Amino acid sequence: MRVFLPLTLLITFGLLSTHSAAASDWSRRAKLKFEAWKAECHHAWHMNNIWPEPYIAPDRAACRAPFEVMVAQGWQEQNTLTDDHFEHDKAQLSETGRLKVADILINSPEQNRTIFVERVWEGPATEDRIREVQKFVAQRLPEAGMVQVEETIRRRPTMSGEYTDNVLRGYQASQPTPRLPGAGGSAGGSSATAGDTN
Repeated sequence: MRVFLPLTLLITFGLLSTHSAAASDWSRRAKLKFEAWKAECHHAWHMNNIWPEPYIAPDRAACRAPFEVMVAQGWQEQNTLTDDHFEHDKAQLSETGRLKVADILINSPEQNRTIFVERVWEGPATEDRIREVQKFVAQRLPEAGMVQVEETIRRRPTMSGEYTDNVLRGYQASQPTPRLPGAGGSAGGSSATAGDTN
């Protein structure tokens, strides 16, 4: 019995120390989980109390984004040189093209001074036209500085002058002639009375 008692005490002490180590590990993990849960609740409480603020700036940016694209495409359409701005089957700028380039460089804001040249689908005419525009800018308007000239595949919506003239003349022809009302009205205002059955 004397031999078994120290051995029993040793085994019991070993089991208790192992159990206390496991218990302390469990309590440490439980405390960490509780702290994480408490931090998550605190974060959720703050997010609920400041709810719209974190999302206002991204929502506003998302609302403005389509308009920024539309404005950029509008400037591109406004600054596009088409076949009408070049001599027929040549890369040289016509008088209209020279005036258009000057207008872009003088009247457009600096960030929107990119000149777009509509692509010609056959031959190297597009590159020749771009070089012609760059040469014109360098010779005639050197104060404009370095201007970006790019090729575009977007077609600018155009219509013939004859069609536009016909639309305008038809609109003007359909307008009624302006007339003032006759002078036969009564002095009291309206000529019709409530009981009039004529």
